[in-house]
Amino acid sequence: MRSLGFKTRLWLGHVAVLAVMLAVAAFGADWALRRVVLGEIIDDAILSLASTEAAAIQGDPRQPVRVHEVAPGTGLPSFVRLDKFVQITDLDGRILGWSATLGTARLPTPPALLARLRDGETVFGTVTQFEEPVRMVSLPVAVGPARYAVQVAMSLDDAYAVLRAGRWLFLSMSLLILTGIGLTGALLARKALRPIDAMVMRARRIGEANLGDRLPHPGTRDEIARLVETLNAMLGRLEQSFEVQRRFIDDASHELRSPLSRLRAEL
Repeated sequence: MRSLGFKTRLWLGHVAVLAVMLAVAAFGADWALRRVVLGEIIDDAILSLASTEAAAIQGDPRQPVRVHEVAPGTGLPSFVRLDKFVQITDLDGRILGWSATLGTARLPTPPALLARLRDGETVFGTVTQFEEPVRMVSLPVAVGPARYAVQVAMSLDDAYAVLRAGRWLFLSMSLLILTGIGLTGALLARKALRPIDAMVMRARRIGEANLGDRLPHPGTRDEIARLVETLNAMLGRLEQSFEVQRRFIDDASHELRSPLSRLRAEL
């Protein structure tokens, strides 16, 4: 890293900080999108349907518990995107009714889930035992002394497709932004350091024969201007030192020249 030029190190640091910021922003946006899609859209939709089924059961307790739709089918589960899977059980896990979209499949009722339902908890979860992952809510319902659970689930395939598209979008936008700002940063760094390059080339041409030359002032009041003023002041002191040294040598040469001339005359 030390072997790289200051301009390159400046650009790499700028790009690295920007990449970290974009990565944090992309992860945050992905988390927010996942929370909205799964939490505020899918979970709200299946909870609303479960509440509707629960209200229908509680509305007429004299009727047998059933799902309020067509009779159960005998085929495979239906994954039509607008379909929901509905199942009603008691809190011992006995299935009392299910929707036609479930076909011959059944939603899971593990003991841990039933225990939480007995405590009156509404439970959300993701089920992976089907052809596609599904999001499921289990809602406890009390009808007089009897207690049931309404389970509603829907496919997550479309939701995951939205999340994948969102990730690709975040990644593509981050790469485009990083590339654009990286190129802009390189151009700005080159422009900002161009006066220093000009100073270096001008300083290399200053030698003993032209110590009166000075570095060109950029006409600003920034760090570059202060550097030029400092270097010009140093060149001024260096010129004075060379001038004093030159006068001393000239005076010494003159003083030595007179005795030598007298000696030559006497000889």
